[in-house]
Formats: sequence, structure tokens, C-alpha cells
Amino acid sequence: MSYGILQRPHESDSSAPKGPELAPLWPRRRWLAGASALALGTGALGAWWGRRGSAHPQTGNPPAPLEVQETEVPQVLAGVPPIVFGFPTPQERLLDTGDPTVYMPTASGRLESALYGSVRTVQVGREIVPSFHEGIDIAPTQRGRGGVALDDVYAAADGVVGHINRHAGDSNYGLYVVLVHQDPIGPVYTLYAHLDEIERTLCVGQAIARGARLGRMGHTPAHIIPVERSHLHFEVGVILNQNFPTWYRRHRFKPDHGLYHGWNLQGLDPLVPYRLQAAGVVFRLQDWAEATPTAIELSIRAPRPNYFAEYAACWHVEPLDPRPWILEVSEGGVPLRARTSDTEASEMRGRAPQVVRVDESVLGRNGRRLVAKANGAWTLGSAGRQWLDILLWPG
Repeated sequence: MSYGILQRPHESDSSAPKGPELAPLWPRRRWLAGASALALGTGALGAWWGRRGSAHPQTGNPPAPLEVQETEVPQVLAGVPPIVFGFPTPQERLLDTGDPTVYMPTASGRLESALYGSVRTVQVGREIVPSFHEGIDIAPTQRGRGGVALDDVYAAADGVVGHINRHAGDSNYGLYVVLVHQDPIGPVYTLYAHLDEIERTLCVGQAIARGARLGRMGHTPAHIIPVERSHLHFEVGVILNQNFPTWYRRHRFKPDHGLYHGWNLQGLDPLVPYRLQAAGVVFRLQDWAEATPTAIELSIRAPRPNYFAEYAACWHVEPLDPRPWILEVSEGGVPLRARTSDTEASEMRGRAPQVVRVDESVLGRNGRRLVAKANGAWTLGSAGRQWLDILLWPG
């Protein structure tokens, strides 16, 4: 869910969708890195998925001593320690994904709709189609009079305040805060949405410690989320393009959330860091990128995007190579890595980016709808064209 500008929700399953309505736009850009692989593999990830961590959000204590599996880190950020995550609310059972007291489902009542992925539906015209949820919706552990949520919300990791939205009507995120954290290969954001209140002393640029109070859980904007469905929408992800504000202003969109508009925030599964920590493995973007399967491959002939300047270890293209490059993308639209294509530039049909491969088993329900299938062939959809426009925007 990366709301950003105010829009009327069409979710038949949910309080509000992730990302823009389908419109003549095009979302996102830039990301992680990962050259030296962690010998993880899908089986190892599966073992992490079901376990629990024990960091407490109020004290900011890390999960019990971890036996860290070290990986080679790109030298440019070799001195940066990995991010250690605590819990963003008093709820410490986030890995109990089947427990209805831990997560807040959409109006559909389906518990999976509170989790990450193509777990929701949205109405587009007369059609009900899958929709992608880029975060998790954490239910309150305490309620007061009238069902009001009483849970405080905490910084999940040490970082810096990147953005504060104190006007609930400006975004489907309602009142929300974005923190920025430094991973050994680049920045990671965490986002805390639908707050009832934001800590008065919080300000942009402020250094913040894991466990610091950010505000209180709520149901803003109230015209989208009823009080009984109060929850924290929590995201962990990457910032796609540091030049996004110039793209946004060129299109004269409003309101302006600068770098932290939802279209420029690309979430990965927020439970990944907690699963890893519960297994004694420190979360790093590089490891996650290497272990995430590719859903979509695009052939592109364009200069290196700013995204890969930020997450340089994911750029595996030889300098001055005239051939197009292949962009590997996750199911949720996260650029994983770029490599030189085996196809000569002369073999591309024109200069437009092309979908060269889609792994339907990874793409699943295709809630992001970056690609669409027509007459048996995959092409970029309108959402995909907007996403790629932002990705390639030079600023």
C-alpha cells in the first residue's frame, strides 16, 4: 500500500489500496543491491518464515543474541552495520499469521487480506481484480471506550525521520510517518500509517532510536477506515527514485509528499526481517534480493537508472556495453538486479522496453498489474508503464 495522493478507494476487500488508481501515470524506481550471494536458497527462507523474534518495541532491546551469518558487503558501505528490527507496536506475535487477534483483515474478513502480497481485490470499472498490499495491517492489543485503539506505535529500527504527514485528508495513508534506515548496501524505509496521533515533538531530519514512540494507532482517514478496524499499516521497503519529486511536479500532481509519496515507496514483505532474526540471521537487502525469485524480466535500452546508482551492487551491466540490459523484477515490483542482455540492440523491436519473460508461478495473482496478458503474450500494462517511467526518470 503506497497511497500518497488522496484517492477514492475501490477495494472490495480493504480500507484502501496500495498505489495509485489506474490512471495515465507510471509508478517507481531504484533499489537494493546484491552481488555476492548468501547461500540461502528458498528452502532456508522457508525455515525462517515460521519463527518468531523477541525484540520489544518499548525498550528497543534487540531480539535475543543472534548468531549472525556474515556475507560479503560492498566496500562502499562496509562500515555500516545491518539493521536490527524491533516491533512497531506492543504486538510481538507478528509471525503468528493465522491468529485473528494479531492482524486486522479488510471488510471481507479474510485474514490473509491483512498480509503482504496479492491478497486483496479492487474494482476497476465493472471488474473485480486482484490488488497488491505492500505492508501488513497489525491489530490493536488494547481498546478503549467506543473501540478506540490504545496501542502506541514505535520506531522499528534506528534511523532518521524522513517524512511526517499530519493532515489525514491528504493521503489514504491518513496520518503517517516514514523513517529511513541505512542498510550496508543502501537505504531502507519503514512506514507507519493510519495513526490517530503523531508525537508532537517529532520532526523531519530527527535521528530516532529503535523503540522511540512515534504516535498512537488509529483509523485515519476515518472516511475509509471505521473505528472497529483501527490498525497500523506497516511497511518495510526501498525508495525507488531520489529524483521522484521532479517527476511528480512535472505532472503537477497534488498534494505533494516529496520523496515519500506512496508511488515512490516500494515495499517488500515486512515479515522477512522478523523471520530472519528469529532464525538468528541478520536481515540485509542484498541477501533478500539474492533469495527473491524473479517474476518479470524486461529488456531495456536506456542509461543506468538512478535506482542502481543508489543500490550499485545490483547493477551487473558492463560499462559502455551497447546491448540492452535485462531488469529482473519481483512479484511486488521491486527491481532486484540488472544484467547485460544476450540480445544485440539491433534485435530489439524499436527502443521501447519489452517484456521478455514472465514466471507465472512467481507472479501469482498479479495484484500489481505491472504486466498484462493479451493474445497469449505479456506486455506492460498502464500501471507498469507508469512504474517504469518513474524508474527511468533522470530528474
